[in-house]
Amino acid sequence: MSSNETNDGIVLDVQRMMADLMHNAIGGIQKSESAVPGEEAADAVPSNIGIADIKKIVVVVQKFIDNINAMITKLEGGATQLNRNDDKFMDDYMATADNILEMAAFSARDSLTGLSNRHGFDNRIILEWNKAAREKLPVNLLLFCVDGFSYQDESLDWEYKDELLRAVSKTLGASLKRSTDFMARWSPDEFAVLLPITDVDGTMIVANRIRDDIGNLSITHTDTKITVSIGVHVHIPRKGELPAEFVSKAIYALDEAKNRGTNQIVLHQDD
Repeated sequence: MSSNETNDGIVLDVQRMMADLMHNAIGGIQKSESAVPGEEAADAVPSNIGIADIKKIVVVVQKFIDNINAMITKLEGGATQLNRNDDKFMDDYMATADNILEMAAFSARDSLTGLSNRHGFDNRIILEWNKAAREKLPVNLLLFCVDGFSYQDESLDWEYKDELLRAVSKTLGASLKRSTDFMARWSPDEFAVLLPITDVDGTMIVANRIRDDIGNLSITHTDTKITVSIGVHVHIPRKGELPAEFVSKAIYALDEAKNRGTNQIVLHQDD
């Protein structure tokens, strides 16, 4: 493959990511506008974006513009070594892709909990996976659910279900101490936490803190103690690996935690 063909492929990759970002952002805005008053579509652009969020977006957009300009300068300069085997260029390329994913995450919030939704999680895990693979650092995933709880359970009062999920989300935010930690509503009944650059001991400390903090919750509509089951997977990405297998092992750990009973934490660690 010629250098020009490779360059064209890289540019197309970035164009596709930009198109996906714009599609999701516009789709979210349209869903917000068509939502029933007092309600909000789950994957719509959240109406409660504050000054801090706007500042973050501005910073990411500026990084994105800077990286794009650097790439364009190299392309226009006719650099013959500009290809996917050029480590320096690929670092710039991946950094630009990461900026796009960061921007996309701002339009992917769950309206009930205020956390990132599944689409936002899917974007963020690519971001963290790319960084961990480049720097040969660990990225760790916690998946957890409230024991005995199903959002689809029609026997449960909807006010209780909403209050519980909001309380768990708020507690989860307080349990995480670093700005780099990421949390999302993984499914209607489950939550996900990504912990970049964290060792096994640090990851288990966070998992136990989440379990203890949620266990201390007081929910208006029940006197039952709230417990959670948590699956943990710790991993350093290797060349050629995809995050899908990484996620599947965390799912397996969560399933094992559920099978052991309630209030359980199961760690899956690669040999």
